[in-house]
Amino acid sequence: MPDKVLVVGLDSAPPRLVFRDFKAELPNISRLMDEGIWGELTSTHPPITIPAWQVMFTGRDPGELGLYGFRHRKGFSYHDGWIASANSIKAPAVWDVAGRAGRRVCLVGVPPSYPVRPVNGRLVSCFITPGVDRPYTYPRALAGEIEALVGEYMFDVPFRTEDRDALLENLYTMTERRFKVMRHLLSGGAWELAAFVEIGTDRIQHAFWKYMDRGHHGYRPGSKYENAIRDYYRYVDGQIGGLLEAAGRDTVVLVVSDHGAKGMRGAFCINEWLIKEGYLVLKEEPIGVSNLDRLAVDWSRTRAWGWGGYYARIFFNLRGREAQGVIEPDDFEREREVLTQKLLSVRDPAGRPMETKVYRPEELYRETNGDPPDLMVYFDDLYWRSAGTVGHGGLYLAGNDTGPDDAVHDYKGIFILWDPRHKQGRRVVGAEIRDVAPTVLELLGLPEPAGMGGRVILPGFVDGGNGLRFEDCCASDADGRVALPDCAEGGKGRGDAGAYYGDATGYDDAESSTGAAGVSCGPAAGGTEREDDGCRQADDGFSAACCSGTVKETGDLAPCAGGGSFAAVAHRQGLCGESRSGDWGDNPSGGVCSPGVSVDNPSGVVCPTDVSAPVLWFTGLSGAGKSTLAQMLADTLRAQGRRVEILDGDEVRAALSPELGYSKNEREEHNRRLIYLAGLLSRHGVTVLVPVISPYRHIRELARDRLPRFVEVWVKCSLNECIRRDPKGLYKKALRGEITDLTGLQDPYEEPGCPEVLVDTERMDVEECIERIMRVI
Repeated sequence: MPDKVLVVGLDSAPPRLVFRDFKAELPNISRLMDEGIWGELTSTHPPITIPAWQVMFTGRDPGELGLYGFRHRKGFSYHDGWIASANSIKAPAVWDVAGRAGRRVCLVGVPPSYPVRPVNGRLVSCFITPGVDRPYTYPRALAGEIEALVGEYMFDVPFRTEDRDALLENLYTMTERRFKVMRHLLSGGAWELAAFVEIGTDRIQHAFWKYMDRGHHGYRPGSKYENAIRDYYRYVDGQIGGLLEAAGRDTVVLVVSDHGAKGMRGAFCINEWLIKEGYLVLKEEPIGVSNLDRLAVDWSRTRAWGWGGYYARIFFNLRGREAQGVIEPDDFEREREVLTQKLLSVRDPAGRPMETKVYRPEELYRETNGDPPDLMVYFDDLYWRSAGTVGHGGLYLAGNDTGPDDAVHDYKGIFILWDPRHKQGRRVVGAEIRDVAPTVLELLGLPEPAGMGGRVILPGFVDGGNGLRFEDCCASDADGRVALPDCAEGGKGRGDAGAYYGDATGYDDAESSTGAAGVSCGPAAGGTEREDDGCRQADDGFSAACCSGTVKETGDLAPCAGGGSFAAVAHRQGLCGESRSGDWGDNPSGGVCSPGVSVDNPSGVVCPTDVSAPVLWFTGLSGAGKSTLAQMLADTLRAQGRRVEILDGDEVRAALSPELGYSKNEREEHNRRLIYLAGLLSRHGVTVLVPVISPYRHIRELARDRLPRFVEVWVKCSLNECIRRDPKGLYKKALRGEITDLTGLQDPYEEPGCPEVLVDTERMDVEECIERIMRVI
């Protein structure tokens, strides 16, 4: 059990920026990633600050907490509402559990923490605090200590403003003061659990996203603010370094975000639309833009109305529930379904279908406490905000109806866990925001309170069926290769499923066995181990890994007992266990020793019955160079005597999917067919190259799950360069309006968060790209 746990929250930090775009310029975060566990953290429904942070620290979902955003309808009133605050939280958070167990806590800026409530330690409230003239610390005397340290403490900045220069100045001042206070508290007092949330990352993204994002409709090249977000993240990374130093070397550190961010496409006027559809009736036309509360609504003829925000909340006017309800209770479900279908059919200003999602709260949550809406609507998968005001004269706004805003929230946040006792460099797949609470309590050696949900995000707790998966490090080194961690002498090895070799939990200091080369191995979590001449087999039902007696270079074979052979593939210095991008050698029985689907072997070595060849999935924008690289790679591999097939996305579409168009669902179906065909060829020993745009991350993850030797190759190229190249003339057609669904322009491309290989065709020639790809096959 560690002495201390520190949680650093970066509000709204998206994986794209932290894990990829800015990573090379964030040395402190990069070190935590390279030596720790990291991956995307799926946020909650809705991905909004206050409910998301509380889900993270209580392990309850928003329905259980009764938190559906910042504002909430009060009872079934047409006008009255309430704002979420610390008093709204009834479930115990991790610091409550720790405090009751006698552990001291230190909390700064964790939403919502105003009004201040007592804790077993010290607390500074969050961004919803009205000002320093109100009690904002516990104990109360701490406020004077803070004032002496930094002057006037800052909780937030006005970020919906056109004065960007003043905003930047205020943002840096706030951030400097807040981090300084946190460093002071970490180094100046006793604590076992500390949590800090910086709201500035959210604020700078809302205010400056369009200056960075070339795909944003408001982007203008050459702005002096183009690097504002990048520079701020670099500054925050330096401040995080100060927290790490103040916390001490023996502290377990988590860096997390409550949700992600992406560019806003606009706002859809939900109440204007409801008026148009006959659901909302006004007694008189509005004069100018106005909030619905200020207008004369004819409630006796209104069936439904909506609230604006990051998502739309729809309320029905139900007889017996609302004061002037008109919908009979027996008709409620039918009315919900009819309106749901109408909302799903809403199109964007160009007439293209939106990827809108409509949810019923009771379908999302284990309970629906408090004041939930009747429907929750994510327009175009949250790319479009909901505007609740009326009087705009249309349904679509280019921006937010409450002030300047460039970004919206996204589902994926970040998760990094660094433990000084276990240097890893592993990516976790499948982590969710409510998993953080039980993970923190496990690190502290404390039991979970009744009702807490979530899973422990530690490798030793993977059971094969809980949805979590750990992969050997996906961080690319300077050459673009996957940088895999070494099995340090005297440390603990790892299996391919991510379980520690060691104790049942993977997080105590029990001794582990050592193979002939001094590489540490032991039983995987919840399993046993078998040993044959330095080759260890984890027998836990999901992890089949082998620590060779001799650490081998890439492609070499590690001999195993019983006449078989096991390719303990090592990238560079050598790796204990299996690498997903390695090569497997033959054994005398004709099989190939490999983790994965296996049959029993008298020697104790797991060997699958088939021989799978690699599947290289080339993803990127049209014109990036996917097909060119696939063809040249195929020529190279065939010259080596390997069997190779290219499944070109366009050719396969013409042959197998001529009936499919280019909607999201149709693109997904086309990719599923490619996955199936690639799997057939791979199982028969054919190396498969699949150059296809494949714009959606979840489909590429499906390919990874279904193809045993999947290698994701991100062929990176800027949109501007792809437009310049335009080998098929698609961009010209799209810009003329002849194509309405071209990826990168009208449809999104979800960039890979963790590819096995990244090649940048703007900066590398073809030979360099091929050389880089060849290193992993």
